[in-house]
Amino acid sequence: MKTWRIASLLSVFLLGMVWLGSSAWAQDNSGLDAVLRGLEWNSSSKAVLSHFKKQKQEEFKEISAGERDTLKKETLRKRKMAEFERIEESFKKLSGSGRTGYEVSVIAGEFEKNNGESLLVAQDDYSQKYFLFADDKFWKLIIAYHSDYIQGIGFEAFIEQVSRKYGEPNETEYDREELARAVWRDEATELRIENKSEFFGTFTMVFSDLKTAERLKHVRKAYTKNPRDEASVSNLVDDIQEDDSFAVNDDIVDSITGDRTEVDLSRGMREDREMKRVGFEEKAADADADLPDEATKKAKKAKRRKAKPKAKPKKSKDLIIY
Repeated sequence: MKTWRIASLLSVFLLGMVWLGSSAWAQDNSGLDAVLRGLEWNSSSKAVLSHFKKQKQEEFKEISAGERDTLKKETLRKRKMAEFERIEESFKKLSGSGRTGYEVSVIAGEFEKNNGESLLVAQDDYSQKYFLFADDKFWKLIIAYHSDYIQGIGFEAFIEQVSRKYGEPNETEYDREELARAVWRDEATELRIENKSEFFGTFTMVFSDLKTAERLKHVRKAYTKNPRDEASVSNLVDDIQEDDSFAVNDDIVDSITGDRTEVDLSRGMREDREMKRVGFEEKAADADADLPDEATKKAKKAKRRKAKPKAKPKKSKDLIIY
């Protein structure tokens, strides 16, 4: 009898430990970093690539299950491996003297060039994902939805759907009386959602590791140009201009360098874009002649007034929220 009671108590204890463990696991993975799905902040680019390779292998197993045709099975395997290779080949160090190619992209402003940062790019059926690394440590995930997937969805409706998953945002910002961004935070991660539909036709979800974000903020601040350097140049120009020997027509560049400097302003320009003063007055007169008269202006203004208002965005479509 005593043995049975001890066994029963032990079973209850073990079940309790399992329940607590599962609850703790659920709690640890229900935060904003649940979006990482098996990855961790500060993982290396090699670890992230290994994660993707394993993911593609699992996807292949799933879609090829039950397939008996060896040739079709091999085609599916090659397709998944090609998807992995595209991710692998997308790795790029955000450094060098030239442009990175991302300065005018949807992730412009999310990185700083020549700051030890790099990225990987992956995509699924709903979005393009940018994995950013600082000193080869994963710290930011930017998700840009495909424009055709969110077509007809208003930004406020999108934020409402995100709020159903993560709760109400900690902060919201408006631009011209329209909701432009919202921010969520927990102990480890920040989520910032921005409306970039005007220029890129998308909404972005930016997840970032708070510790790394704070560290990079201090690093970037330390490496910004010293304002005293700019002030010294300004003071030098002031000193030259205040010099009694400096004439109005003298060149400041010559005064700074101490030598005669010839500057060809048209060098490097296309031939048809070179600055020419000859015939300038005639061209100006021709331009004035081409200006629309008052009647034309009024007609165009009336046409603008009659333009149909933009349709209100739809709110019915449920989206995949990462």
